[in-house]
Amino acid sequence: MPPTTAQLVQDQGLGQLLTHRDVALKDEAAPQRVARAEVRAILTWHASPDRVDDALLVTSELVNNSMEYAGGPVELTVDVYEHGATVSVLDCAGEDRPVLTAPTEATFPEEPDAEDIAALRTCGRGLFLVDAYATAWFVEDAEGGGKRVIAVFALPGRAR
Repeated sequence: MPPTTAQLVQDQGLGQLLTHRDVALKDEAAPQRVARAEVRAILTWHASPDRVDDALLVTSELVNNSMEYAGGPVELTVDVYEHGATVSVLDCAGEDRPVLTAPTEATFPEEPDAEDIAALRTCGRGLFLVDAYATAWFVEDAEGGGKRVIAVFALPGRAR
């Protein structure tokens, strides 16, 4: 059984919760923009500029994946702890789980056409970015259905 958010936060040694914010994304025309603005506003005071940029990239990927594969994001949650932060995106597609799959393992027709090749060049990298820039990430079932994809960031230093 995968760890809960609380267990992962404890395992990463993030400390006590300092800030919590839930942001509705369901009816937003540009949910990525809203999510990035919220993450930037919150983390700017708690992390180095490089780590904020990492969190922004991951946030974009999580929201984009929700839009692409799960009917769109419902909510963004940002939690800041003494030594880290979590960014999570809730969607309604509870059965579908993101899987880190190498592009070479993608399924294509025996004779791929130009569209298939273009898709290989531009798709399937999002979770690799999440995996590379977040300290950890995981998926958990959400209350009332759906799933929450959570990225954890260790924030060793404060910007201010």
